Amino acid sequence: WDLMHRVGQQQDVLGPELAGRVPPSSFSNRLSTAWFLEISEYMVDALFAVLFAIEAAEGDIGPSYTRSELLEYIRRTDFNGITGRVKFDANGDRIVRMDIQQYNLPPGLKQVYVGMPRSLRTVGSFLEGSLTFTEPFIFYNGSTTVPPNRDLECGTGAFYERSSGLCYPCAPGTVSGVVGAASCSLCSPGEYASVGGLSTCAACTEGSFSASPGSTSCEACPPGKFVGEIQQSECRPCAEGSFSEEGAAACEVCERGSFADGRGNVNCTSCPEGFTTRDRGAVAEAECLCSDGFFRSAAGGADRCLECPEGMHCQLGSDERNLDSVLSGACLGAEDCLVPLAKEGFMTRTAEPLRVFRCLGAQE
Repeated sequence: WDLMHRVGQQQDVLGPELAGRVPPSSFSNRLSTAWFLEISEYMVDALFAVLFAIEAAEGDIGPSYTRSELLEYIRRTDFNGITGRVKFDANGDRIVRMDIQQYNLPPGLKQVYVGMPRSLRTVGSFLEGSLTFTEPFIFYNGSTTVPPNRDLECGTGAFYERSSGLCYPCAPGTVSGVVGAASCSLCSPGEYASVGGLSTCAACTEGSFSASPGSTSCEACPPGKFVGEIQQSECRPCAEGSFSEEGAAACEVCERGSFADGRGNVNCTSCPEGFTTRDRGAVAEAECLCSDGFFRSAAGGADRCLECPEGMHCQLGSDERNLDSVLSGACLGAEDCLVPLAKEGFMTRTAEPLRVFRCLGAQE
């Protein structure tokens, strides 16, 4: 305490950490704690190191020692202080025991953030050039085995996982086409990888598709749709007058006597019995007509095809309902004017256009 009292009264002796922060009066009261700061223990040990060196220098050299000689005696100082053993190396740095602590993060952590869970564990110490381990290091992969000092160059179809230090095959739906990849890439829509460990994705064939990235297979186009190219992400609906079954690369045109209205048809609808169409690919029931040798009749409220009367010719599409337009001269086009017509040697009357009479002199 006497030493502390004398040093405290001389503020210029205090280091920059304490000078001006502790009033001299604090060193006059043994019970005062104002001078006892967080770093004061080190200040006391440092002061004793100087005093022990002065004592040794005066005993060996006398009071005429130089500053360089005093520094050399300080480097030789060795005693147990408040903060532990006080000893210096050749550079004048204090020799202290340094605990080696490992800062462990949760396994699989991808991003460091404030407040994340963690743990601190002492695994060894360093003292006077000697490194001593008391616990094994736990490396980033969770193992105590030292990992490789560089990433492995995995072959194509695989990727390197740093946390484990191993190569793994790409999962189905992903590929790696380069050596040393850190990750695998998802197959693009229109492609797939059915098994793992592949370097390239395969293209979906005609009649099939894959809509999502990372597909492991292709789906067949549903009925009513088609795709005629490879590597497609969707199928297109069939146009009017056509249809398709599952997995179609092209749509089929409706045959004569059937039709398909709208898009995306899964089949064609047959015309009513006795009806047909002029061509393939009809798109509406209105295109259904009576065949050659028949005519369309709405007599009695029934829409049907009747056999052409003897002595008359009924070409494809003949329709009794067109008779009024023909007789009035209001035909708009050839298809609007198709009606049963009397053959050579036969005649009909305007009042009874479907009643046939043989002309006089006509051969039977």
